[in-house]
Amino acid sequence: IAGVLAGFAGFFITGGFNTLTQTSFISALRALPAVVIGGLDSIPGAVVGSLIIGLTQGYVAYYQINIENIVGFSLGSGFSLIAPYLIMFFILLIRPDGLFGREEVERV
Repeated sequence: IAGVLAGFAGFFITGGFNTLTQTSFISALRALPAVVIGGLDSIPGAVVGSLIIGLTQGYVAYYQINIENIVGFSLGSGFSLIAPYLIMFFILLIRPDGLFGREEVERV
């Protein structure tokens, strides 16, 4: 359920009508960071992760030209597609279970 909700949220937030022409595999790859960021066992986490990913892609795509002017070199035209994976990487470094995920407790 969390994966389906994350897919729908990412679809609508990122202007997903252009994803109708792509294959389902590419759409699944776009939803993966949202689910992992929120936590694999949390539906509210998947929704929040989708919001984070959608906003990240939108802002990076919009401000990419200004970032290139400040940094002095080009980050590439598809950097907004890589940005969610970078966000996912840094969040997983801090919280390996995701933002809303529960740490598994093992009793001896």
